[in-house]
Amino acid sequence: MKGAAQRMTEPLEEITGGPVPFRLRAWDGSESGPADPSGTLPVVVVRHRRALRRLLWSPGELGLAQAYISGDLDVDGDLGQALRALWSAAPRDLPGPPGPRQLLRAVPAAVSLGALGPRPPAPPTRPPCPRRPPPARSPPSRGGPPLQEREKRRPVRRLRRL
Repeated sequence: MKGAAQRMTEPLEEITGGPVPFRLRAWDGSESGPADPSGTLPVVVVRHRRALRRLLWSPGELGLAQAYISGDLDVDGDLGQALRALWSAAPRDLPGPPGPRQLLRAVPAAVSLGALGPRPPAPPTRPPCPRRPPPARSPPSRGGPPLQEREKRRPVRRLRRL
């Protein structure tokens, strides 16, 4: 039986019109793609079926970016090299979203990979950065104790309520 990586590679090769210029590793541990004894080819790691669902719901760069940000898709090796390999493999004359024939041919592969389903949730947003403490002030240039010591000796004045 074919692994998930082999089942993903076949539609990719059909879309690009030739062999993919990277290795592909799926969530089940299977790998496919060109042989790489030197280990220089990037490896695209599909960690979860959700990555495929993201690409089905948002084909192109948006789905790819969402899958990467959410951790469903990763790259072992140089990310820049992997992106160059991806874009060099993509045909320049893609007409846009897949047509009905392409979708019908992709349905069996999507079903066998478990990629069909509802739209995945949006990738998690990054929490806001914690506020940093203000930078420490440098001691005054004229003579005298440092600023922190002067502030400690200053009496605390309380405002009176009127």
